[in-house]
This record gives sequence, C-alpha cells and structure tokens, in this order.
Amino acid sequence: MDIELSKQDLEFQAEVEAFLDEHLPRGPEIWTKRAEWFTSLREKGWDVLNWPVEFGGPG
Repeated sequence: MDIELSKQDLEFQAEVEAFLDEHLPRGPEIWTKRAEWFTSLREKGWDVLNWPVEFGGPG
C-alpha cells in the first residue's frame, strides 16, 4: 500500500517522534518512570480519557 501523507500528517508525525524522544522511558528505567510517562501523556492530551467517542474514548 502506498500512502502519501499530507503536510499536516507529517507535522503530527514529527511532533509524536519528538515527544517520544523526550518523554518515553527506555531500558530498565521504563519500570521506574511509568508514572511520569502517563503524566506526560495526560499533560499532552494523548491519554485515553481525551479520545473522542468515535475512537473508543469517553469523549
């Protein structure tokens, strides 16, 4: 499948990659930094509680 991403899609992709580089725990610290990871997701608005109903969230 060949998908051409829009400029908006590419910008969002770059935003997600930068967020993961900055916040995603790596290696053994993934277990000790778990709470911080979920806090980062919530602060960014990327936690399940913020998902729209059409994507399985509570709206």
